[in-house]
Amino acid sequence: MKILTRSIFLVGCVSFFAIVPKTYAQGEVRPLGAWLFDEGLGKLNRVAKGTLKDNSGNGFDGEIVGSPKWRWGKFGAAMQFGLDPDDNEGTGWSYIKVPYHKDLDLSEFTFTAWIKVAAALEPLQMIINREVNPDLRNYALWIRTPADGQLGGQGDSGHFACAIGSTFPAVKHIGVKKTRPVTDNKWHFIACSFDGITMTAYIDGKKEAAEENKVDQGLRPRANKPKGAPLLIGARALHGWEGNQRPFKKGVEGISGLVDEVALFNTGLTAEEIKGIMEMGLAGKYEFLAVNRVGKLATTWASLKAK
Repeated sequence: MKILTRSIFLVGCVSFFAIVPKTYAQGEVRPLGAWLFDEGLGKLNRVAKGTLKDNSGNGFDGEIVGSPKWRWGKFGAAMQFGLDPDDNEGTGWSYIKVPYHKDLDLSEFTFTAWIKVAAALEPLQMIINREVNPDLRNYALWIRTPADGQLGGQGDSGHFACAIGSTFPAVKHIGVKKTRPVTDNKWHFIACSFDGITMTAYIDGKKEAAEENKVDQGLRPRANKPKGAPLLIGARALHGWEGNQRPFKKGVEGISGLVDEVALFNTGLTAEEIKGIMEMGLAGKYEFLAVNRVGKLATTWASLKAK
């Protein structure tokens, strides 16, 4: 009887979340997109194919491009990106492509992700990117090297950066361009928050650096419409996008390493909120994600935190 009761309870919970608007405690913000990578459980060390699910329920599923591999992650499964031996689409890289949608054009945002990267590779390693070069950058997060010419000059080896506005010239964008290095082959929780005025970067729950927007210059995240750039996880397009096509060139500046638990919010989160996501994991912080997470119970997933 206990088993039957529990099954009925779970079905009821799933039905409840499916028909009731997703609301939270007063002041709590829900993710606009959440990619937990747990399709890979049961497929570890295999090549990932098909679709990466957006567990937020908002439908921002991503196409798995190339031959990334499923690995054990920080919470459940993760994806290993890097040079693609199949030379996918002429890029030589693997990545996730979330098709263009107007709701991904943001004036404020927060991105969070877990990454594990062993080395700084020139010129840069793009983690999350949504832009039409050279002028329409909505947002971008990456790892810099001395060969990185963005943000008004050369980069620092292994440092995390994030920016909005144009890719070039520097006077048309703002960004945090220097944090401590994150290329030590250890898991790091990175976050970039922009509230419309200030952009702040965090590593492992601690504020690293901030840059204030020059409001009088009108600097802001640039909307991609009508060119329709997708959201990319694990790579960067080196040319503009037209109609969600793929004008890449070989040598796309992608990340070589593991990525887990990527989330996008349409507002700037506080330091306390960001720390909560890091400590609890997305499914621990947001109950509805646990329900959406490959049909498993939240208590099950809480026990899967990697070493």
